[in-house]
Amino acid sequence: MPSLYVITAWLTTLTASLVGILVFIKNPRVNVNRRWLFLSLSIAIWSFFLGFMFNSKDAKPSLAYSQ
Repeated sequence: MPSLYVITAWLTTLTASLVGILVFIKNPRVNVNRRWLFLSLSIAIWSFFLGFMFNSKDAKPSLAYSQ
């Protein structure tokens, strides 16, 4: 079973992705919404690999995911 760190990292991935996409869909022509989508997807990608880093058993894959 994944640890609490892994679960929260992947929940952050899901939440950031959904919020970013929903804000962008609401009004895609506004520049602020585009920037919010970029920020949200950046956080989602970072959090996704952070979850893999916490889930790895060895140091070598963990370091690869952190870079």
